[in-house]
Amino acid sequence: MTKIQKKSLVGGSLGEQMMKLSMQKQSKDPTLNTANPIQNKEHEMNETNNTISEQLDKVESHESHKAAQTIDWDEAMNDMSFADGEEVIEKSRVKLEKPSKEKYLRVNPDFDCHLNLLVLKDSDELNGTYLIPPGTKEELKEFLSQHGEMIKRTRIYLCTYRDGREFIMVGSPEGSKVPCHITKRNIMEKAKSEWVRFWWGNDIRDYQHCTPTTPTGEPTWSEIDRNELLSDAFLDQAITSMEHPVVKHLMGG
Repeated sequence: MTKIQKKSLVGGSLGEQMMKLSMQKQSKDPTLNTANPIQNKEHEMNETNNTISEQLDKVESHESHKAAQTIDWDEAMNDMSFADGEEVIEKSRVKLEKPSKEKYLRVNPDFDCHLNLLVLKDSDELNGTYLIPPGTKEELKEFLSQHGEMIKRTRIYLCTYRDGREFIMVGSPEGSKVPCHITKRNIMEKAKSEWVRFWWGNDIRDYQHCTPTTPTGEPTWSEIDRNELLSDAFLDQAITSMEHPVVKHLMGG
C-alpha cells in the first residue's frame, strides 16, 4: 500500500474512527495527568499513532492475502528467468579435483589422455595443478623452460562416484619411478574394472586402497566430448600469458 493510500485512509472514515477512539481514551485513561496538559497531549498522540499503525497493518495484511489468492501458481512454477526470452540451460560442469578418500570411484577405461602440467606447491594461495596448453607464445614458452623441473607429462583420468557424478583427476607423472606414483597408477588401472576407494597412508608413506564388500553395479558414463570435458576441468587452470598469477609468482612478484 502506498503512502498516499495510507494517508487517505487516515483522513477518511478510519481517521474519524481514530479521533473518536482518542476522545474515549482521554475520558477513561487513569494515567492522564490533569496538571500537565502538554504531557497528556503527547500521550494521546502516541496512543492514537499506535492504533492507526495497527489498523493499517491489518489492511495491508488483508490486501496481501487477497493478492496471494489471485496468483496462478501453475504459471508461477514455470521458468521466470528474465533473459529476453532466451532459453537458459544449466549444465553440470565436470571439475578437476582430488578424489574423496571416503568414496568409491571408477575410472573410464576409454578415456586416454596425457597433458603437460605444472604443479605448484610453494604458494598458499596458488598451489595446484596448471595446464601448459599447446601453441604457447615464445616468450612464455622460454620462461617456462627455465622451470622445466616443475612441468611433467601426466596421465589424466575421467572418474565417477557411485552417485554418478563425474570428475577429472590428475594421475602420476608419466614414467615416474617414485614408489607412491607407481602405486597410484596401479590403483587407477584396477579402478577401470572395479570400484575402488583409496587414500594416502601417512604411516607407510604410500597410497592404500580397498574395494566394497557389497556388490555395486557398473557405472553409466556421460557422452560428453573429451575436449569439452577437459575445457570444463581446466577452465581456470591454464597458463596462457605472462600475466598469469603463477607466472608472476615464479618471477618473484
